[in-house]
Amino acid sequence: MDQNKHGGGQGTPLITDNNKSADKYFEIEPEPLQQPVSPLKPPESKLHNVLGLICMFFAQIINALGLAVVKHLYHSNPSLTAFEVTTTRALFQILFNQLIMWYLKLSYSVINREQAKKLFARFAIGYPAWTMLFYSVKVLPIGLSQSIQNLQPFLTLVFAFVILRETVKRLEVVNMVVAFVGVLLMVALSSGTDGISHSSTHTTVEFALAVIANALSTTMISLVNVIIRSLKGLHYSVMAGFQAIVTFIASLVVLVFYRVFINTDYDYSTLTASDWFYLILNGLLQAIMQLLWIKSLHLDKAGRSASLIFLSIVMGYIADYLFFGYHMQWFEIVGAGMIVATSVVVFGMKLYGYSN
Repeated sequence: MDQNKHGGGQGTPLITDNNKSADKYFEIEPEPLQQPVSPLKPPESKLHNVLGLICMFFAQIINALGLAVVKHLYHSNPSLTAFEVTTTRALFQILFNQLIMWYLKLSYSVINREQAKKLFARFAIGYPAWTMLFYSVKVLPIGLSQSIQNLQPFLTLVFAFVILRETVKRLEVVNMVVAFVGVLLMVALSSGTDGISHSSTHTTVEFALAVIANALSTTMISLVNVIIRSLKGLHYSVMAGFQAIVTFIASLVVLVFYRVFINTDYDYSTLTASDWFYLILNGLLQAIMQLLWIKSLHLDKAGRSASLIFLSIVMGYIADYLFFGYHMQWFEIVGAGMIVATSVVVFGMKLYGYSN
């Protein structure tokens, strides 16, 4: 079995810097099998892998609901930006994670220096990634947005291979190419479709910028997945809480700067009770999704957990249809089918690899 998974046994190098020793970055001490396992370091077992996949499954459902809420907010109040979304999202993540940490009697003092470096690296990459994702949802259908995001499993494989030394098979590379072609098909043909943004107010330039932002977000979140995986010795609530605190501070600073110096005409008193309700709902959904996402990457390999992200395409188009009355075009069916098929193959390979 792959020794990159967590559990008993000597830890393997996770991140290297030229020829420096990996011990400087991360190390797991061996533990006897009969020793009780710390909740911060769950044992490696098939049960934990299955639980990890279940966590990722529900994370995808909740993520699709959260994006639908964000898109509804943009429709009901076009003056809202991704900055308001990220700020309220981070605030509720702080509250949600703090409750868990109080219940488990955890604190941020358990974070050591090397873990802090990785957590700040995760923030530096993850904050702009999620901001760009929320921006792109304003223009793109949720299904198309999630189709681009579905390149994450393949990009995660690349980053996991380079950083975590997880194995990559030739068939996985082929699947990566097929999925990329599927995304290109959808994006290229969607750019000439009037209904792609659900609104005639979005121009071709805005569509192109949304696609670029979503693609950059996908790449950056894939790297974040690997960083989370390398922090498997840190409790998921501590990790999510740290991210929420620094994200809230950064989001608040950016939001104030934007509203004071760039867009000074907006009046928050115009926010309706419905707007506040959906902002709060999105914060709660995103907080739960973040916890499930991190827990999944702690319980299972980064590449295998990420391979379930293909479900987000199905969930995204279902949300588009149910909440916005969007109907898929033929090229979206073909492109999404290619991506889902390749992801199912990768997921099956990883399950088969585990059983062997």
